[in-house]
Amino acid sequence: MYWIGDIVVHSGHGVCRITDKKTNPEMNKDFFQLKTVSNQLTIMIPEDKVDEFLRPVCSKDFFLQNLDLTKGKAINYSKDNKERRNQFQTLLSSNRLQDTLLLLKSLYSLADEKKKERKMLGSFDSQFFQQALKKASEELMFSMNLSKTEALELLEKTLKIQPVYQYSK
Repeated sequence: MYWIGDIVVHSGHGVCRITDKKTNPEMNKDFFQLKTVSNQLTIMIPEDKVDEFLRPVCSKDFFLQNLDLTKGKAINYSKDNKERRNQFQTLLSSNRLQDTLLLLKSLYSLADEKKKERKMLGSFDSQFFQQALKKASEELMFSMNLSKTEALELLEKTLKIQPVYQYSK
């Protein structure tokens, strides 16, 4: 159960604060009102759907454990844009920290590979990279009480260790 003032992670919007609980008499439903930490966007979540969209911000130990779990893991990187977009969207919206970190690690690796070829990530790869980086760094800031710069540096240092993506046809 969540309470007003709790910090949570929304599957699509990242770290949020629960600011209010409201009842919609027409729908006969209670809603949690959330504000995203990054841009103060207001989100309403039906109380009966909370478990589908929200989870608590993880602890420092859990975050570090999930960083360790990404070591040696890979996602199959499809060269088919539609397939890759669906795969990345599934990972990013799963609301599992490990999925977000694995996606981020794979995109760091792909960016490094592209850099060697004097190329950059494609537009939607870059968008997913930015979304995953935002989601992971915000949660890391709250989990470990870090500044944005410190969180980004820790993620980059930890996740850029080795190439992890694998091409699939």
